[in-house]
Amino acid sequence: MHLRILEAQKNIRTGKREETVNSGKKPHVDETDSAQGLASQNSKNALQQEVLACKRKAVALKREGKLAEAREELRQAKLLEKSLEALKLRREGQVEEAEAEFELAKALEAQLDEMSSNDSGKSSVNIAEPVDVVVEDLLDPHLLSTLKAIGIEDTSIISQSSERPWPANVSATKSENNSQERTQFEERIKAVNLKRAGKQAEALDALRRAKLYEKKLNSL
Repeated sequence: MHLRILEAQKNIRTGKREETVNSGKKPHVDETDSAQGLASQNSKNALQQEVLACKRKAVALKREGKLAEAREELRQAKLLEKSLEALKLRREGQVEEAEAEFELAKALEAQLDEMSSNDSGKSSVNIAEPVDVVVEDLLDPHLLSTLKAIGIEDTSIISQSSERPWPANVSATKSENNSQERTQFEERIKAVNLKRAGKQAEALDALRRAKLYEKKLNSL
């Protein structure tokens, strides 16, 4: 699964470098360009098939009563869809917007990895809730209908979710870290909401602020 995501992310980065190098050259079409275009289309088709496979698997898991696994497959499907959207924007020349999609996909992937790497004995509330908020906000109508079709309807509006009280910790240091993590997370939520409202520039600003908070947290 992650190989597909890494491949999509690599294509975004490679495409950006190629556009920079060739910016001063006249456009031309040759066999190499055709081959690259075909490879890109094949990669896109493969990712689309992977998305459909994840959704079908989610439905099958739900029928088996495995709700947690079904949710995970739906999250993975959405992560792949974000990578596909980034590739589409990059091909259209919207490099900055593609980078924003790429960052959102990375953020979602990191949260999924964090959730899966935690010990089963620990409470999953603090981790699962932020992941659900991001995933639910990124759900397109088709995927949301898929969720409801398999009986997963306990989603909430993101504005309500972002107002939920953040769990308090005994340690003052941990409390400060949690405050910064919450601020970072809220900036990411803001970026998503602004993007959905068509305010690309403001969404990118919010995403940059989130990245700054992330760097601060990493330096602690």
